[in-house]
Amino acid sequence: SFAATHVLSLTFFPRWLASVESRLSMGPIQTISDSSYACEDLMLQRRVQFVLCHGHADAPGRLDEAQYPVRRLSEDVLVPVSAPDTGGSPLHALGKGQSPSVLAYSEASGLGRIMRAIQDIEFGKDFAASLSIVFTAHHAALLRTMALEGRGLAWLPMSLVSDDLRGGALVDAGAGGWRVPVDIRLYRQQAQMAPVAEALWGLV
Repeated sequence: SFAATHVLSLTFFPRWLASVESRLSMGPIQTISDSSYACEDLMLQRRVQFVLCHGHADAPGRLDEAQYPVRRLSEDVLVPVSAPDTGGSPLHALGKGQSPSVLAYSEASGLGRIMRAIQDIEFGKDFAASLSIVFTAHHAALLRTMALEGRGLAWLPMSLVSDDLRGGALVDAGAGGWRVPVDIRLYRQQAQMAPVAEALWGLV
């Protein structure tokens, strides 16, 4: 049984699961897709065996604080993106001496926790005050839709927006800067699990 954040359940999980199943017969799989906070709750309540989510060393979550076993499966990067204007430049850009309109993550979002924890470290202590937050949600997919509509810029996982960037539907709002590298992590229950779950953990 897995709990996966919304964005990873759409982008990373299906491909990763297929690679695992090519090496291990797992039988029926139960997956719950929710916010990072809700996924942590499911793990803490022992309702799932694994949690798949983004993580960052400077933004520990509740599973890190409780010292749940974790493996780093891959990497991702949060990219500030915006819809383009007619000339192909971002409608909402960073570093232009103004307060850009920002589509932000809610408190329940793990990506929001990462952004709040590291923005002062990465971008300077006055950075947050320079932003104008116009919309908040905990679904990266919803923030992507709002960005596509030209409503503001959002820090979205490259795994979610790579096709948009290649096709020009979204453009880099930071001229290659203001990017945040993140991990894709798998957490497991602390106690002994069923043999097939332990075999899966042995493969990762």
